[in-house]
Amino acid sequence: MVYDGQVVVSAGGSDGRSLVAYAADTGEPLWGGGNSPSGYASPMLVTLTGVRQVVIFNHGSVVGHDPVDGRVLWRFPWPGSQPHVAQPL
Repeated sequence: MVYDGQVVVSAGGSDGRSLVAYAADTGEPLWGGGNSPSGYASPMLVTLTGVRQVVIFNHGSVVGHDPVDGRVLWRFPWPGSQPHVAQPL
């Protein structure tokens, strides 16, 4: 997802690198957030309850991230053994 000069990518993984952003013009890492394995959906910029955020379906959960610094705003478990490939709406 490209937003405000950054490219946001669902990388999956631990150490605050589940969702990462890079500068669109230089590729410089800007931020990372979350510790979930990746799913098969793309990050999506939305506004929920007046809060701008990046929502992503990861493996086993749906997560909202702050689009400025990547911190996790909320997490909702979505268990199951099948890959979650739905796009958040």
